[in-house]
Amino acid sequence: MCNLRKSTRLLIVLLLAAALTLALCGCSQKTLCRDAARFPEIFAEHPYLRTGYIVFPKTIPASGLANGTEFYDYASDDFLDPTAEIVLCCSYDDTDFANEIQRLETLVKTSPEGKKPILIDDGSRFSVPAYIAEYNEDFAYEYAAVTGPREITYVYLAFRYPDQLDQVPAAALPTRYEQFYTRNGPRSSEPKDNYNIYEFLSPDKDGKMIRCISYTDDDWPAN
Repeated sequence: MCNLRKSTRLLIVLLLAAALTLALCGCSQKTLCRDAARFPEIFAEHPYLRTGYIVFPKTIPASGLANGTEFYDYASDDFLDPTAEIVLCCSYDDTDFANEIQRLETLVKTSPEGKKPILIDDGSRFSVPAYIAEYNEDFAYEYAAVTGPREITYVYLAFRYPDQLDQVPAAALPTRYEQFYTRNGPRSSEPKDNYNIYEFLSPDKDGKMIRCISYTDDDWPAN
């Protein structure tokens, strides 16, 4: 009888532990979309993602729609570490391509500390011209890469291992992405030169400068 009671208690504990694990580690929301017409919806559809989509166009320029646009939106609201792979690939005419490059080159994020510019890659992170908003920000990346003649691929990645990638073209990946992240075994190299356009320093109530991150212009922390 005593052994039965112990076994029953152990079973209950194991069941409760399993339920708690599923509640904490399971996906409370998971989406997958390939419809380019729904592209603008991503800006409000995944509030749990840690990005402001600053490199993405607010709307797809006309020639991008006319020439064919590829859109892939995968997001999963996992516990602690939301996972995402959002890819927009547009082929433009000469005018729209030039306008997009000018927009990307002049992107800035305004914060209480001042204006922080987009990071234009110097060739050390990508094999093609790239405009970076986030680079290795807690396993998250947001950038636009020139992947062909008048073609721009906009990417947001979060906690996405190389063997999970479904839509990001090889040319649009950081050059050492597969070395940075592996499921099994140690990394062969560590990502360096982190960058986050959404990051700034702000004084706390005691005047100490602390690291803050804001993905919108209206959520600054109160000092």
